[in-house]
Order: sequence, then C-alpha cells, then structure tokens
Amino acid sequence: MAATHTSPGVVRDGGLLRPAVWVLAAAAVAELLLLRTFSRTAMHIPDVESLQFVYSAGTDLGRFAYFVAIAALVLAPGMALWLTWSRRDPVRALLVVGVVAYLAAVILTPLHVVPDGIPIAFSFGAVFLVAVGTVVRDLRFAAIAGLVVLAFGATSLWNFAQTMAPTDGTWFGLTAELATIAFAAAVPFAFRAQFDRVSLAVGVLVTLVVIGYFSGNPSTSGILLLWSGGLGGVLPGTVYAVAIGGLGATVAALSRSGRGVQAAVLLLFICSGTTLQNTYQTGLLVSALLLIASIEEPLAHGRFASAVESRRPRPNDAVTAAPIPVLK
Repeated sequence: MAATHTSPGVVRDGGLLRPAVWVLAAAAVAELLLLRTFSRTAMHIPDVESLQFVYSAGTDLGRFAYFVAIAALVLAPGMALWLTWSRRDPVRALLVVGVVAYLAAVILTPLHVVPDGIPIAFSFGAVFLVAVGTVVRDLRFAAIAGLVVLAFGATSLWNFAQTMAPTDGTWFGLTAELATIAFAAAVPFAFRAQFDRVSLAVGVLVTLVVIGYFSGNPSTSGILLLWSGGLGGVLPGTVYAVAIGGLGATVAALSRSGRGVQAAVLLLFICSGTTLQNTYQTGLLVSALLLIASIEEPLAHGRFASAVESRRPRPNDAVTAAPIPVLK
C-alpha cells in the first residue's frame, strides 16, 4: 500500500515543489533582466552595433529563460494545486476555478475568436479567485492580495473599457500605480521579514542603482517601467526606486533567514508586475498567489483560516491523509 502512494507523496511533502518554485523564480528573474530590461536598454545605447555579439547573446539567453519559465509555470503551480486538492483544503475549489479561468485566458487570447474583453475578464477572474483563496488560507496576506487585485483590476477595467470605446485611463493608471507602491510597503509586514545589516545593505544598493538608472535616461527608464511592471511612471522616480529597494531587501531578508520558498514567491510577484501585461506575466502573478495559498509556512495563520482548519475532516487512515508540507 505504501508503494502505491510513493509518487503523490513526493509532491505532498514538497520534495519536488521546492526546486520547481526556485527554477520558476530564477528563470523569471533572468527573463526580466535580460529580455525585458537588457534588450530594450541596449536599443538606446549609441553605436550598439559594436556590441552586437553581447546584445545577441543576452537576448538569446533571455529568450531561453522565458521558455524555461513557461515550462516551470506549468510544473510548479500544478504541484501546488495538487497539494491543495490532495489534503482536501477548503479553498481548493476557488483555486481550481481560478486556474481554469487563467487557462481560458491563455487559450482565448491568441485565437481572437471572442471579443477582447472576454480574455481580460477571465484574467481578472483568475487573479481575484486565487487572491481570495490566499486570504482565506492566511489573513496575513490580505493586504498584499487586496492591493494586487486593486492594481490588476484597475488596469483590467481600463483595458476592458478600451475594447468598447476609447477611454481616458488617467484615473485607472494612477490607482494601479498607488496600489503597486502600497503593495511594496506592505510586503515586509505580510512576510514578517527580519532584516539584518546585509539585507538592508542590499535594499540600499538596489535603491541607488534604480535612482541612477532613472536619472540617466528618463525616457528609457519610463519605457522599461511600462514594459516590466505595467506602470506609467506618473510618480517621481525616487518613489519607484525606494519601493524596488524595499522589495529587494525583503527578498534578501527572507533568503538569509532560511525562507527560500517565500523569497522565490516574492520574486514571482516582482517579475509579474501588478498590472495586466500578457498571459505570461499574469501567470507569474497567479502562481505567486497560488503558492501562498497552497504551501503551509511555519507561521501562525489568520483566525478565519484557523477556524476552517479546525473544521476540516481528519481521516484516520494514515495512508490516505495527505501531510501538510512546511516549505522554507
């Protein structure tokens, strides 16, 4: 009997999920830096022809990272969803419907067989449902999940309105920008990051690099901000620099405290942006929320999640009862 459950057990105890999450995060970061950032920055460098080999190599590596991320985007969320389903989690229906909505957006977007607003609605529905599941599992993440939905919803609503008539997107864009900055401010509290000198130094360094980048060529940095995070750049560059630096410090703090999976999940949030870009970046966002909702971390849950947990049926059969993983 034990041999029959060996394969699911590999997923249930997080043995394969942990490296899958790390691969997804690493590939997404490489794609962000090489394909979305480096390739577009190099286009604005004078006499870029002399650096053609470097440009081509960096772009090719970025494309490779993109395809690796796509593969991992299937593997890691699939494992996380299986974890939730196998342990009879009360939020599994929300998460499954959310993932199905995302898959519908992925399929319908390139086909153009339905009005453009329908894939947009599916994308927002996916983010909303998985975000609700995240909050139900752990109230600590209510703030960041709500801000993600607000930012993504503002952009989705503007894009949906554009499919019917030209619409002034100023209000929608500003809402998304402010929600994104608030998200960056809420992240350290949601993840309960414990900063040390090294992680703070990383945050300061990232902040200074981004400030230098914004001051060097405002037009290029504005384009990159739009392409990488879906942000219009209506706020001062220093605000974005401090927000990105804070996120970098939090990633470093989580990594240094042995919470690598949470650090990887935060990297997925960063690489996705918090606005409607394309189905790949939406997939990173859905995956980040799904992983938070699926993986049990060694921190206290919110009261609602604890109440749900206490009402969950407890099978007596040790073989059929799926252990809840603790991934760091």
